[in-house]
Amino acid sequence: MVVHLIGGYAVHVYPLMLRCSLLSRLQPICFALFFAFLSGDLFAEITANNVLVLYNADQGVSGPGYQIADYYQQVRPGVHLAGITGIDAILSGAYQETISGEDYLSVIRPQVLNALGAIPDSIEVIVTTKGLPLKINAGSQPAGNMSYNWRPWSSLESELTRVDSIDSIDEMGDQFILTGFPILDSTKASNPYYNQGTPFQHAGSDPVNGDFRLSARLDGFAVQDVKDAIDRAQTVFVVPGEHFFVADDDPTAGPDQLIGGGATGPGPGLLNAILSTNHSIIYENTNDAITTASRPVIGYVSHGTNDGSGGLESGYIENQLQFDLAAGAVFHSYESWNASSFDSSKSQTQGLVAEWLRIGGTAGLGHAHEPLDGPDNIANEDILFQTLLPPADAEPGESGLTFVEAAWGATRQLSYVNTVVGDPLMRFRAWMPGDSNLDGVVEFDDFFVLQGNWLQEGTLEDGDFNTDGMVDAQDFAILQDNWLSGGILAAHIDCGTIVTPEIDADTGMPILVAVALFKANFNGDLDVDADDLQIFEASFGNDAGGDANDDGSTDGFDFLTWQSQFGPYELEADFNIDLHADGADAK
Repeated sequence: MVVHLIGGYAVHVYPLMLRCSLLSRLQPICFALFFAFLSGDLFAEITANNVLVLYNADQGVSGPGYQIADYYQQVRPGVHLAGITGIDAILSGAYQETISGEDYLSVIRPQVLNALGAIPDSIEVIVTTKGLPLKINAGSQPAGNMSYNWRPWSSLESELTRVDSIDSIDEMGDQFILTGFPILDSTKASNPYYNQGTPFQHAGSDPVNGDFRLSARLDGFAVQDVKDAIDRAQTVFVVPGEHFFVADDDPTAGPDQLIGGGATGPGPGLLNAILSTNHSIIYENTNDAITTASRPVIGYVSHGTNDGSGGLESGYIENQLQFDLAAGAVFHSYESWNASSFDSSKSQTQGLVAEWLRIGGTAGLGHAHEPLDGPDNIANEDILFQTLLPPADAEPGESGLTFVEAAWGATRQLSYVNTVVGDPLMRFRAWMPGDSNLDGVVEFDDFFVLQGNWLQEGTLEDGDFNTDGMVDAQDFAILQDNWLSGGILAAHIDCGTIVTPEIDADTGMPILVAVALFKANFNGDLDVDADDLQIFEASFGNDAGGDANDDGSTDGFDFLTWQSQFGPYELEADFNIDLHADGADAK
């Protein structure tokens, strides 16, 4: 509670009461701003209408796949759903997550093509769900196929990127890439979208091999894990200084982008260069493991249990990583089996993407089966985060590419074991300074958080906007500069009031001040002055730009109103909006 002495009256300002009385006037404006703010993407957007979600129809509406698909459609209205039948009869393996190449071609692929053909929208992204197979075994190299490129295993998601064009076992298995060795460089397995850094369109994406699409998987140990991850993906703001990226390297590990770069990707150390310019990164290249961070982690890359002695051990994701994970947190590790199952009963020494989701992660890149550890075969985290993050000069609310675009843009090899897990439409957006609850707008909730923690130690969620550990005048200045996301004054003219945060001169506490705008304040700067007279003169007899009496025209009566209201307007605690700061404002 803040107490003012105004005109002899003791004025008690109860923040929550003030908020309730004023928010009804401002709420429509706040919501309109929110949606306008979030629409300011730097890149053209893949929308929900461009997404097809598949589920195992054999398990019915109570099955995990339909539950996830239905929930995702509620969260992302406009996505298309398609049930795939005949799945339960072809699943095999200890965890019922594997099918043969023949079954993919005869059971799954025709149904997916039929679903694509029946949808009028352009489908850019195909999404699989729990209950559908995770990995495909194309089997031994067929007789007569003399290619050196044969590799039997692929993920369902990677195979679906080529659902339009790959229609034989030979093409599925003939998939290997190794730069510098033409005999081991499969054209059909090469991703035409690799390292493009531009918005994706599948039509005409690969004139040599046919259309290429993006794909993702919505899966986890439990349906609730997946729903929680979907929720965390909806509004993701990256806060410089508040959100950390972890790059846990090991000099003894095999060649990869973390330490070696590669002929087909950015040079070594670019991850550090990208992130350190605008974002906080924790980087180390010893056998020791990074297991803690002083601020929330939004991106994690490591060698997992392939780290040297003294590093990460079996169960490290749930037992060793002591991170507070931010909404949107992405996982990528150089481990062969990190997406080999989404069954919680599976026991293995390496980490799993499903474990990352269980501890509060949002998305991840992984391998359904063992890959070759090389820059052509493992997703490149430099490209991943470079394209997922908003550009350095992005305005608040602007974003980089969607998660699915960034993930496949960082992955050169297709029809292989790589998979992408998480909401494909997730975007990392540039933060609006002063937004403590990361909802995209600097408004009343943010003010009351700051006020409640005034002159105390805190973090972003407490109102520490400059990340110096204290909630103080510097943070208030940030909130004040971006109040209601800025540029809101003109919108308030329609409802006749404006609410602004101020520092009380007597107590030094942050307060909210409600101001009624005079009708003759045409330009919304609070004062009625010569600038408003110019607007009146320009509109006189022409339009309603200088209409102060709400009769729909600008005439002499409006001039008289301007004349009577001429002068500066002082900010006062006029909480009942009657143009007087008096005892009535204490009620």
